Formats: sequence, C-alpha cells, structure tokens
Amino acid sequence: MKAVKIVLSIIILFVFFFSAYAVFREEIKSVSKPTYLKRTTKLWRRNSRIVGTVENAPESFGISVYKAGGSTPVFTKRFKGTFNVYETSFLPPGQYNMTINGEGYNPHKCEKIIKLRARTDCVINIVFQ
Repeated sequence: MKAVKIVLSIIILFVFFFSAYAVFREEIKSVSKPTYLKRTTKLWRRNSRIVGTVENAPESFGISVYKAGGSTPVFTKRFKGTFNVYETSFLPPGQYNMTINGEGYNPHKCEKIIKLRARTDCVINIVFQ
C-alpha cells in the first residue's frame, strides 16, 4: 500500500512538473521571438527599418518618417499604447527625420538626422514622460 502511494505521488509530481514546464516554455517562446526582429533575405537586400521599444506610452501614439528636408511622410502609422515595441515598414537607405505624436503630448521631432543603411535596423527607443 505504501509503495502505491509513493508511485502515485511521483506520477502527480511528474504531471505537475510537465504542465508547469509546458506553460513556461510557451511564455518563453512568445517573448523570445518578437516579429519586429525577423529578417528575410529578399526584403533586406536593399532596405532597412527603424525599430525600438516604447515606455510609458499613452493610449495612442503615432510615428511619421520623412526624407531629410522633406515635408511629405514616407511612412506614417498609429499604434495603441499597449504596444511596447514598434517598427516602420522597409525603407530604402538614406537620411530621414522622424516625428512622434502621442495623445496628450506635443509632437516631437527627432533632432538628429537618421541615417539608414541597407540590411540594418536603426534602433530608436521612445520614452514618454
């Protein structure tokens, strides 16, 4: 009888451990493979992107990217404040300016010119204060 209890205890511990491991493995899998970092050879041959993290985001924020000295955006997108990363579409190499608009914030134009090279990500992290 005692041996049966020990075997059942081991089986219960094994099932619990396996279940916890499966849940933990799924969490790691979802965190360790963000889509904004994926690269494909075809799209990366002549292009690049601007990517980054976002801290303290308002309910809604937007990013506009302009050719340096230009007034018409080449990329514009609004994001929900629940996102903690962002990315632009693929952009050809060159010099760009970026403007960030957050709900309840004044628009902010990045002071420095962003220089993009083919097959690279330019990382610009955004912190709303």
